[in-house]
Amino acid sequence: MKKIYKRIFQILLTLLFANFSVNAQNADLITKHKWITASSVAATPIDLNKKSKASTDLMIQSPPCTWDDVFIFKEKNILIVNDNKDVCVQRPVEPGSWMILNDSLTINFSTQYSVKFKILELDNSKMVLLAKMPFIPGGVNVTTSFKVAD
Repeated sequence: MKKIYKRIFQILLTLLFANFSVNAQNADLITKHKWITASSVAATPIDLNKKSKASTDLMIQSPPCTWDDVFIFKEKNILIVNDNKDVCVQRPVEPGSWMILNDSLTINFSTQYSVKFKILELDNSKMVLLAKMPFIPGGVNVTTSFKVAD
């Protein structure tokens, strides 16, 4: 019986260290680059801009100034979102925050709102995230791909 407990403890330690390793690896990748949106696709067609044309492509339904923003994930879980070249509204930069736990990335966009994403893919050139977007009517699942901006 003692051997069984010892083996279970070893397995739990292995899983615990594996999670720390995945979290650290994902955090390293996300902070290594600046990211810009490449695509944003809803699971079902929606009329995001209220022009009676539902689509799954959210980028064509939003002003271009929202899609060229640069996301900078800094150490100590600080998030900076820069307007980049196409500025929607001149505003002061308010840092947000981010946190990775296993395959989840939670982003707190300053004091406005937070979104929990599932990390579908993350490497040195691409980041693909899935989230149920609460600000979209019905809370539609949206897959957003980012490419390296630097």
